[in-house]
Amino acid sequence: MIPRYTQPHCAWISLSSLIGNSRRPDMGIRTTINEHAKLTGALTAGVVVLAIGFFAWPRFRSSAQPGAQLFFSDDDGASYFIGAPNQVPPFDHHGKTAVVAVVYRCGASGRPFVAYLMKYGFDETQDGPRVVQISTPILVKRPHDSEWTATGGKTAQQGAAIMTPVCPKGESGEITLVTPSDPDNGAQSE
Repeated sequence: MIPRYTQPHCAWISLSSLIGNSRRPDMGIRTTINEHAKLTGALTAGVVVLAIGFFAWPRFRSSAQPGAQLFFSDDDGASYFIGAPNQVPPFDHHGKTAVVAVVYRCGASGRPFVAYLMKYGFDETQDGPRVVQISTPILVKRPHDSEWTATGGKTAQQGAAIMTPVCPKGESGEITLVTPSDPDNGAQSE
């Protein structure tokens, strides 16, 4: 009887002689990688590019879903209208400066109200298209406040306090965010 450890070797040699492969069975994947370094490098690079593309693609696509909308105000939060999210605030709206309006409601039947306004802190004298960069500050303020406050840096706590909604006087209940898709959103028609 042939010893057990030689049986696979013998079977492999007979198979490899049929296909013209003369390597020994103990020469595994590492040897194959070393023998085909260029091919291995190309395949590895391709896998890395695919992996980076798979994970990076969602970050480069527009985050706005088709049909998505935001609230904007051009009168310091006294009223608000629905607009497309690709408008970069502040922007011109019928001769007035429009910014994002964040709308809430107190209680299930409370009327919607603008809790705070948001815009990007662009240089107001900048001409041409405005490009939002990671370093572009986000500014917030409550309606009728005179000063805008940055949401980061030294004023982060003040910005967070402004972005914490408070029910208007005389109203109470659970505070809920109102979206443009809500049927009773209180937005002015354009």
